[in-house]
Amino acid sequence: MRAGKVMTPGRHPDILHGFDIELAPIDLAHYEEYLGYANWFYRSLPQPFPAMQCLWPDRSGVLPYEENFDPRCARLQPVLTRPQ
Repeated sequence: MRAGKVMTPGRHPDILHGFDIELAPIDLAHYEEYLGYANWFYRSLPQPFPAMQCLWPDRSGVLPYEENFDPRCARLQPVLTRPQ
């Protein structure tokens, strides 16, 4: 990002060595609970600012919305994306 790379929604195999991560838009319903300081900072914008969540896999490489995702990891990472 410092070098100017624009991060886009979707899978990214080149960020976490050996695993894919996914960047996904955060649903507006979660902004108040999870993006408190950012909400304050961007309060003067005429519309909500875009924000993405980095969804990281469990040790088996399974992402949170995929079958067989480790439930112990699910408690650590609430999925804040829009319902599919």
